[in-house]
Amino acid sequence: MEVLIVSKTHMANNACVGGIVLNDNRYVRLLNPGNKNQPVDTDLEIGQVWKINFIKRNPLTPPHVEDIIVLNKTFVKDQHDLPKLFTDRKLIDWHRSIHQAFGGLLKWTSNGSGYIDTEGEPPESSVGF
Repeated sequence: MEVLIVSKTHMANNACVGGIVLNDNRYVRLLNPGNKNQPVDTDLEIGQVWKINFIKRNPLTPPHVEDIIVLNKTFVKDQHDLPKLFTDRKLIDWHRSIHQAFGGLLKWTSNGSGYIDTEGEPPESSVGF
């Protein structure tokens, strides 16, 4: 399936990469076999479309209920004007303060990184625009 890369967050020696499956607007977080985040030097970049064969992660661990395992991938194209694509596909799901995102469950570390407490109730999604 074609997946548009919409986020890439560096974390230590890895990258957390998020995307949207273009045929159904489903959010995904792209993991490598073994449930591993992408390497820090991954070739996946925001705005790229890739044809990706994947399986759902099993078991899923909230809040990351969008996790998929990438089996193989092929670059398709660069997608331009992401804000227009998000608007046209009605993917923008909140227009309020960051503190209201994810059902208000977002907490903050002392260095300003946001996270969802794994002990509490998970949000409906770990993705938002």
